[in-house]
Amino acid sequence: MNESFFDNRIYYRTNDWKPDRTTIVFVHGVCGSSSAFWEFEKKLGEKYNILAYDLRGHGLSKRYREYSDYKIENFSKDLLELVNYLNIKKFVIISHSFGTFVSLDFIAKHQDRLLGIIFLSPHFNFSLMPEAKMAKPILNVLIKIKFPISKTKKRKQLDYLKDYPNSGDFNLRRTFADISNTGLRPYLYVARQIYSFDGENILRNIHIPTLIIHGKADTIFPVKWGMLMASKIPNSKIVLLENVCHELKDNMLTITKITNAMEDFLKEI
Repeated sequence: MNESFFDNRIYYRTNDWKPDRTTIVFVHGVCGSSSAFWEFEKKLGEKYNILAYDLRGHGLSKRYREYSDYKIENFSKDLLELVNYLNIKKFVIISHSFGTFVSLDFIAKHQDRLLGIIFLSPHFNFSLMPEAKMAKPILNVLIKIKFPISKTKKRKQLDYLKDYPNSGDFNLRRTFADISNTGLRPYLYVARQIYSFDGENILRNIHIPTLIIHGKADTIFPVKWGMLMASKIPNSKIVLLENVCHELKDNMLTITKITNAMEDFLKEI
């Protein structure tokens, strides 16, 4: 894969593109990085053009200092600027978890740029979850604390399959590594900004091929939310996977199941 930076702030990675191939753009979740898709890139890279990038504040991309910098619309704007810079006219977007919110905002404004959509472990309105309502007051306090943003600490791409195999949804060692790599301030800012986003109306207006892949063992965004999304998106398809949790990158069997579902969908569109 070829690594580079857009505008000295957004890290991205591509394979060797061919003009006759469909382009796939991966959008990762909160507190992670594009390395979450390493194994998917390997499996799909022989057939498709691949673009994976680190969201602002994550991985190797620039850390912003202000709460307003982490509005969902800013993540969506970054994606638009990056695909324009790379001259990608049409593409399939594949997003996981928090990446769903970024994708939905992009879809609302630029659906004409998309050939299809794949949502992995998705949600559309975080505020509807009882757990989210309980956490909101705590986040309201924490985002007022100006946690330091280190300029010298070395950031890296975590190898989830190698270093955190079968870690599941709740693993303290992996979570600590993720938050340490992202930084506490960006993590808290993103976590609080999610509450301001409601994508329900966007779902009803999606008119391009859409696939939802959700694990039945997901304890972060339980499977009922993926099923509800599917019911609201016209002509969408949903694949429910047994014994698959929210984290999709730490188990080769899970990665293979998801990749197979992706390929079946990509062939159809």
